[in-house]
Amino acid sequence: MFTPQQIQEISFEKVRFGGYDMDSVDEILEPLTQDYLTLYKENSVLKSKLRILVEKLEEYRRQEGAMQNAILSAQKTSEQMVAEAEKKCAKILREAEQTAQNKTSDYLSQAAAEEERLKAAQQACNDFFDSMEKRLKRQIELIGEIRDLKPEAQSEMPKAEPKPHKPERRAFDFNIQTEPKAQQANEADIIEQIDQNLEEKLSGGMSIHTEAYRPDANRDTEYPQFPPKRFEDLQFGRNYHPNGE
Repeated sequence: MFTPQQIQEISFEKVRFGGYDMDSVDEILEPLTQDYLTLYKENSVLKSKLRILVEKLEEYRRQEGAMQNAILSAQKTSEQMVAEAEKKCAKILREAEQTAQNKTSDYLSQAAAEEERLKAAQQACNDFFDSMEKRLKRQIELIGEIRDLKPEAQSEMPKAEPKPHKPERRAFDFNIQTEPKAQQANEADIIEQIDQNLEEKLSGGMSIHTEAYRPDANRDTEYPQFPPKRFEDLQFGRNYHPNGE
């Protein structure tokens, strides 16, 4: 391809006959040279731009490959992270459910044990109250029988020696506030001694005197004379005072 400079430097040999007119040729070549120069410059510019565009395109293609690789890597990483998170979440849920079940079982067992202890304590309290009620009723019956005895039978009743106290065994633990141990032991000794004395006095008095009590002939009244009340001020439980106060 000719350049504009090469076109300008073209020269033709002069001929005498049958040649072209030099002025006519120059008139054609001058505008042609200008047009060609313009086209050549534009072509050069376009080639430069095209080369730049091709370089950019290649760069973009390389970047596109890198971006695709990065996207694939990020996608794989995200999938792995999601899978690991799901595994951890499932593991945490299983552990939480197992822990909750274990704690629930422990709490239910503790509640059942406490309920059994409560029932045992209630039953023990009921048994204790029933026993105390029976003993108190027996004490009242013995006191009534003693009041019906003759004075001679009461005076001849042997005095029983107190037996050593044997502490009662308790199979359970009361979770309530009770009286001091010394006061409980003292009351238990007193109740046991009263039971023993009353039973021995009743057995001795009733075996000696079995006939009905008769009124005193020296008195003017026809009503029978009852013996003096020796057990009128008996005290039990918390009302008991050793000095009779």
